[in-house]
Amino acid sequence: MKFLQMKEVLMWLGLFHMALASCASLKPLEPKSLSEVTLRNGARPRVEAEFRLYNPNRMGATLLPSTLDFRLEGVRLASLQLEQTRMKARADVVVPFSAEITYGDLVAAVPAVAISLLADRRLNLEIEGTVRVRKFLFTRQYPIALRQDVRLRDLRLR
Repeated sequence: MKFLQMKEVLMWLGLFHMALASCASLKPLEPKSLSEVTLRNGARPRVEAEFRLYNPNRMGATLLPSTLDFRLEGVRLASLQLEQTRMKARADVVVPFSAEITYGDLVAAVPAVAISLLADRRLNLEIEGTVRVRKFLFTRQYPIALRQDVRLRDLRLR
């Protein structure tokens, strides 16, 4: 009887050790790109896009709801709410987002965008913040920063 109890305790300790070891080595997510960027005009202007991340870990994980800042030419336009998403191991994950833009933020971005357009430069889009990743019972936070230059014709205005 004692032998079975000892064997069971050792098995649980081994499983617990494997879970700790696998989560301790979680690598940070790598931001890849922004695509399908759309600026919608209307009663409430919105920005919509797809944010591509790469999970370099050997195991899948869950991207927990996180908040990121979206900037256009260095001016903060919106606060993005990423939804909970399951990520496969060593694979890209596309996280769609949609955020409301206030008219004050939109007006603040006009001079910077106008200068870039007059200088015939690409527009600078940035996403910055912290994402939370969970594997089993363990949660980690990683900083995310992506800077991408886009041409005006690549932006969809609706």
